[in-house]
Amino acid sequence: MNIDLELREILENILNDAHNTKNLGTKYDTWQRLEKHNSLKSFKDFVIGDINGQLRCGYSTYNGKKESDLEKEENKFLDETLIQRVYGIEPVIDEFIEKNNKK
Repeated sequence: MNIDLELREILENILNDAHNTKNLGTKYDTWQRLEKHNSLKSFKDFVIGDINGQLRCGYSTYNGKKESDLEKEENKFLDETLIQRVYGIEPVIDEFIEKNNKK
């Protein structure tokens, strides 16, 4: 597994963008539409799942792979990256929900 500076920057940009209020508003609009049809209950879980998917897509695309081709070591790295940053993202999501009277 090779994590060079360019890939690290791509992953960092994905994680930093998760803190963007405009981005959260767009995700909320999508979540609302999906919630009506699929019984999605938690906006926070939806956002974290979306970030997880973006990390995996960014990583696999950069490495010329499909997500399904990622090795165990690569999946573990991506899981750990997400887990380390979720604690910083959760309060931002909570504040967005509270500020905008969302659920």
